[in-house]
Amino acid sequence: MGHLVLVNYHPDSHDLAHEIRKACWKNGASVTWQEKRNSYTRDAYQLSPKDSLREASPIAKALSENLDFIISLESRDWAGWSKGIPTPKIKASSKAAKAIHEIQDRRGVRWLLFGWPHKIAAKEIGIPQKKFEKIMKECILTSFKPASDKRVLRYWRAFRGKGKIRITADDGTDISFSVKGRRCNKDMGYQRPDDIKAKEVGMNIPA
Repeated sequence: MGHLVLVNYHPDSHDLAHEIRKACWKNGASVTWQEKRNSYTRDAYQLSPKDSLREASPIAKALSENLDFIISLESRDWAGWSKGIPTPKIKASSKAAKAIHEIQDRRGVRWLLFGWPHKIAAKEIGIPQKKFEKIMKECILTSFKPASDKRVLRYWRAFRGKGKIRITADDGTDISFSVKGRRCNKDMGYQRPDDIKAKEVGMNIPA
């Protein structure tokens, strides 16, 4: 009741986005939404002067200062959208993006990213659309199974408070990296009160 929710969605997931909006309204939340796709992003970079990309828009700032939740249905449908766009233009927007994320992090805006099997993405990956949909559906269902929780908690306990992680496997994998000083969060498809208290404000589905 009284929360402000932003719903981001790709045109392909319009129906699911509307069900989310209806669920929010039933709970007394205010909802705003944005339709996104990589072709829109490409147009924005191609048409905008570089200087205008450096600063976060007043609309984005005002929204971030009032949001409580962001629910994003995967809008990344085209990995190669930036091909041909000058690198300085891409880099110019990083300052604006950082400013928006800092506002949301300071306020503890909670977020969810929900995966979606887009047709263009399936073509880029090189698998049939039906197979991509099957994989995504199975991953979503697995995210909510007790076995998945146990696996996440096992690694969370193993990594927490450690300085260096080394991963090896029978196929020859042998990689090491530092996690010293980094907070270890749990990605379990849902958030518990102790997660919120620990400032674990984001989650992914599939987890």
